[in-house]
Amino acid sequence: KGLEVCFIIMIQQKLDTLLASHTAPTLMGVKPANLVSLPRFETFEQMVQNYNAHLNQQDIYFHPVCQCNCKQLLLVYRKSELVKTLCEPQKRAFLLSYGYPVYHKNNVEPYFDEILTYLAQRAQSTKGFPHEIGIFLGYPLEDVVGFITNNGCNYKYSGCWKVYGDETYSRLQTAIVPSIKRYRWEFIALFMYKFYYSKQERVTHGKYCNYLLEWNR
Repeated sequence: KGLEVCFIIMIQQKLDTLLASHTAPTLMGVKPANLVSLPRFETFEQMVQNYNAHLNQQDIYFHPVCQCNCKQLLLVYRKSELVKTLCEPQKRAFLLSYGYPVYHKNNVEPYFDEILTYLAQRAQSTKGFPHEIGIFLGYPLEDVVGFITNNGCNYKYSGCWKVYGDETYSRLQTAIVPSIKRYRWEFIALFMYKFYYSKQERVTHGKYCNYLLEWNR
């Protein structure tokens, strides 16, 4: 039993570190969402439920998109920001052309769960990958359309994504994101441990957790 608990704690710590590093722009409110690829493991669904139970109050949500034999994709998003993004008229029209249920021009929130379900269906069934997911990740519409039209070729610039329109926004993001990721330990302490674990669980996680909590006070 003790070894099992230690193993679960180790998996949780590695997952916290990975999520804090790869979803930093979303956690800090720079992007509406990030997509992260994770290895499959038995307690994945339970851990996602735990994250949501503790972090939804911070407007941070975790949604599995698809999975294969060895990997699974997790969408981490700020719901308020993602709703705003999906309500932008041109982006909404674009997603509507792909069959997404973004019916109401001013408010997609009543259909939000349906939209994520449809995204997951597209990810499972589309040959290759549903590149319209770039809209969810905060990429400019012209870059998403350009990528699809050019099959990922003929781009002007490649930073956090491939750019086909104005380079200014992409270059700014490319400059910001690495500097944000340098603070991944802060993200673990602030978003994962401060909000996620109870006081008893913090004690259970021992020196590693205590170090992060002391460091972040």
